Amino acid sequence: MSTSLPGRPRPRSKLIPVVLLLLLCAALALCWVVGVRYERSRQLRPAAVPLSEEDFTREFPFLAMTRADHDTSAENAVLLDLSSCDGECLILDGGAYRLTGTLNGVIRVAAEEQTVHLILDSVTVTSPQGPALLVESAGKVILTLPEGSSSTLSDSGRYQLSAEEACVSSHSDLTINGPGALTVNGLYKDAVRSRNVIRIPEGQITVSCKRTGLQGADGILISGGSLQISSEKYGLRTTRSGADGRGNLVISGGEHRIIAGRHAFLVGRADLYVFNCKIFDKSIVSTASVGGRTVIQSGCIR
Repeated sequence: MSTSLPGRPRPRSKLIPVVLLLLLCAALALCWVVGVRYERSRQLRPAAVPLSEEDFTREFPFLAMTRADHDTSAENAVLLDLSSCDGECLILDGGAYRLTGTLNGVIRVAAEEQTVHLILDSVTVTSPQGPALLVESAGKVILTLPEGSSSTLSDSGRYQLSAEEACVSSHSDLTINGPGALTVNGLYKDAVRSRNVIRIPEGQITVSCKRTGLQGADGILISGGSLQISSEKYGLRTTRSGADGRGNLVISGGEHRIIAGRHAFLVGRADLYVFNCKIFDKSIVSTASVGGRTVIQSGCIR
């Protein structure tokens, strides 16, 4: 018969804390899996009838394409050879500019409220510090990719004494059009970032970055072309919301491929619309995190 001394507790098994820890880990893992699956099912419930282009333009005029957004004309454009620039190509006036050559530095636009049209005729820009293209001020900047052209914009990952965080950084509306090709390498954080709206009616655009592929704070509208995005965090992102569609993320055409470490689409406070397109998504956490309404046409996301 066993006895125990008064005032002396019996020894507890060392297996009990281990078992409890394993059970806690298993419960947390189950909650994460269920949460991710719930988020996917909640956000990606397909809509039966998507908005037509006409309906969308009428309902959300803030993001609508204008004639300028479709303009690819290079008539009377000023020729700028980047190879002759010493570290910086500075554009102070509105108008059309055909850019050629190679630049180890930055293209900087400071044109107040004027429209600046940059035709990228197979240029290569590599910035040793800060953005490769910096739009400090303009009414609108249009990047045209001529047929048969292939341009590359890259930063270096060094942004000392700079408030910018993207290889292409714009303080105005930014449009990319034309049938040519553009590669943007965001080695610091973002690849393409506008504090206003990004519009893409066409173009063969390849993006790789550390944080966000395309960020338009006031909205993103993609109606055609092809996007190839490889991002360690987010594919496309908007952050604001407001009347007439401000902050919405809309993809209404084209064929796109997105690899994202977190979400393919991150819409902070507005809506996501995906229709009349093909999107091949390989995001890790979930396809979309949306603060507002989600409208996705069945079969668009694969």
